[in-house]
Amino acid sequence: VNLTKIGTLEDSLTTNAIKAVISGPINGTDIRYMRQLINENNLQSIDLTDARMVSGGLPFLQSYRASSNAIASHAFFECMNLVAIRLPKTITKIDTQAFANSGLREVTIPESVTVIGEKAFSGCTSLTSIAIPDCVTEIGERAFYRCKYLASITIPDAVETIGDNAFDTCTGLTEFTFPEKVTSVPNAVFNACANLEKVTLAPKTRKIGAVAFYECKKLKELVLPESVTTVGEYAFAFCEAL
Repeated sequence: VNLTKIGTLEDSLTTNAIKAVISGPINGTDIRYMRQLINENNLQSIDLTDARMVSGGLPFLQSYRASSNAIASHAFFECMNLVAIRLPKTITKIDTQAFANSGLREVTIPESVTVIGEKAFSGCTSLTSIAIPDCVTEIGERAFYRCKYLASITIPDAVETIGDNAFDTCTGLTEFTFPEKVTSVPNAVFNACANLEKVTLAPKTRKIGAVAFYECKKLKELVLPESVTTVGEYAFAFCEAL
């Protein structure tokens, strides 16, 4: 579907579509229609590579509205039937809870993205792997909280900030490497990651946050650099294999 006029997706995409490839400008009215097809009909896979997110149009969920050059906050929140999505190649941000509690198994994030917002993929329990583009500099708090089957994630060197609880209860993770610019391990970042075995810290790490590795029962390989000056409360509590 190639949209030439904003807010007209309903006129071009049939209600029985299972997969959709959409190009052109998309606003809140179009997101609202996509959500309807996902939640009430059969739409499971969306390719937005050549789409362009613009502000305006109707609210798509309660008072949430579209944002230009971003996957707006709550855009696909609780879209449990959404299985796969390719994001527009022009967006720079995935906003708060954009895909939280959705059924996503596959997501393709373009190189243009620099920010993955708070709780962006929180509760995506079907997500098993994700590739973070090289241009991302910030991963928000609880961005991947309770993605319990997430087994593989690579963090690029450009990342400077990882929020608290970012990978909390990601019980599928077995190893993780911090990028060099992240010198403070966030609070509760790996809380209850029961199968995490190996973590590699940045060479100039200064601080280990509170509850950072709480109940990482299989964690057996972690070297603290000499640069570490602060270890928060219960940072390694119940790490039985250390």
